[in-house]
Amino acid sequence: MTVTRSAAELLARALSRERLVPADARSGAVFERVVVGSDRYFVKRFGFASDWVMRVSGDRVGRQYLVWRTGIMDRSPGCIDHTVVAMDVDGAGEEAVLTIVMREVGEYLVPPGDAVLPSGQHVGFIAHMAALHSAFWRWDDQIG
Repeated sequence: MTVTRSAAELLARALSRERLVPADARSGAVFERVVVGSDRYFVKRFGFASDWVMRVSGDRVGRQYLVWRTGIMDRSPGCIDHTVVAMDVDGAGEEAVLTIVMREVGEYLVPPGDAVLPSGQHVGFIAHMAALHSAFWRWDDQIG
């Protein structure tokens, strides 16, 4: 697996790039599937100007980037795989664009739609959320 902290560096080595429109995408973000060597990635690009979720939640700083940059994702318990390998912010203010590069794990995600999840999968989600909450118990937000 390719390990890097710079999205631009990783994407510059792409052998192929394919624009995607996920069935459940609604925010205004742009998505791509990218291949670098033998590794497959899912890329998400968005910003305040293009993403209604950021606007409606008042996110003018790119919260995901703050969480990534400060190492909070790396503190997740082993049962949670955040899949993120690189992030970059290009630009500033409301025109800034955040690029998130994640390992391609689509086959493991809950499919779009409103079908009821199998009870075992639901129980697993609850257990993993409890582990995440436990890992951050008494966490003091120093990033805002």
